[in-house]
Amino acid sequence: MERQIYKGNHQNGEIEIIEERSVFKNRYMEIFNDDVLFPSGVKGTYIRAASNNDMSIGVLPVTEEGRIVLIRTFRHGVRGWGYEIPKGEALIGEKGEIAARRELYEETGITPEKLIYMGELCESPAVFSGRMKCYIALNCQYAGEKEPEDTEAISGTREFDAEEYLLGQDGCDFTDAVTQLMVYKYMALRRK
Repeated sequence: MERQIYKGNHQNGEIEIIEERSVFKNRYMEIFNDDVLFPSGVKGTYIRAASNNDMSIGVLPVTEEGRIVLIRTFRHGVRGWGYEIPKGEALIGEKGEIAARRELYEETGITPEKLIYMGELCESPAVFSGRMKCYIALNCQYAGEKEPEDTEAISGTREFDAEEYLLGQDGCDFTDAVTQLMVYKYMALRRK
């Protein structure tokens, strides 16, 4: 089945795809270097990455004491370690909340008492088509050993106070934008 996308219309102020040109594809995504027509009428090219999965998941785990739990993970793109929320892809046909609980357990060994759906985020809408369903997991408890996938580089978990996290701590790398936004969402939820 061929994937259908909205091509856009430059006359409506949009970047219009004249021709999709796939330049790379693997099991995670397909990268395009599209021929486009910009709103100004100028022709050019624009890179775009399309996820091969319909749904990804991000989960901010929070302990009964209100501390956030982040994984320490090595990210190939930035060639370094950082602290992030557990993230991953839903399995085909898997519901969001089920995927969130599974990803959380796989990457941390944690189970939550309650999940709160916090909406969808796009990590980089300028080039990436994928959207992530985000959850806050409340009253988390360590229930077992983490079971990361063979393709993940996770060295463990660490608990943080949300305010300490936002101010930076111990020279830790806290540059993941989705994680930062989820911590802000948690703080806003906590104020209610």
